[in-house]
Amino acid sequence: ALLAWEPEESERSTAAEVFSNTFCLDFSASYEDEAGVAHSQDLVPGGRDVPVTLENRDEFVKLYCAWVLTGSVSKQFEPFKTGFGRVGESPLLRALTGVELARIVMGEVDIELERLQPKAKYEGFGPADECVLWFWDVLRELAPAQRRAFLSFVTGSDRSPVGGLGEVQLTVQRGPSDPAGKRLPSAHTCFNTLLLPAYTSRKKLRDALLMAIENTEGFGLE
Repeated sequence: ALLAWEPEESERSTAAEVFSNTFCLDFSASYEDEAGVAHSQDLVPGGRDVPVTLENRDEFVKLYCAWVLTGSVSKQFEPFKTGFGRVGESPLLRALTGVELARIVMGEVDIELERLQPKAKYEGFGPADECVLWFWDVLRELAPAQRRAFLSFVTGSDRSPVGGLGEVQLTVQRGPSDPAGKRLPSAHTCFNTLLLPAYTSRKKLRDALLMAIENTEGFGLE
């Protein structure tokens, strides 16, 4: 609002005065400490006596943003910076580009769930069992948002590790028998394990899987 403000046509001759009276700011920032006590921090020497005007508002915004993002949190940030430096100052990390480091920390955005199939292992099922074939068939037709929801449901993260989903070993474990198809799939995210009941139809499997991944709440990595 401060930078976007423009005077009305009738106020252009007194714009500086109208601006000052509208915002009533000086080169200081007000905040409360942990005990709720109010404080004022000068953004320039003697900032409380320097009014923000139409001409210097750009400088005020830059100084205020810098204080909010760095100065106001320096007490909390410095210990973090020190601790991070003990880990991050290694030659290995220095050799990485920002993109490469982001891939390691944040994972890949690959959501081609078909890449899970070659390394998948089965407990209580065989790879050619009808229920397993239905399962992979359903995964292939999921929309992107549903694919991310499935990945989060099974692994705890909606992103894949470095190298893509081909590096993830999914375990499809046979769940308790449920002829009525009312039991939902569940997962052990720490082990990338899906507990899949032996559904008697593709429709029951699809409906139950979507119900599980779209309504689940629990442990996850954002």
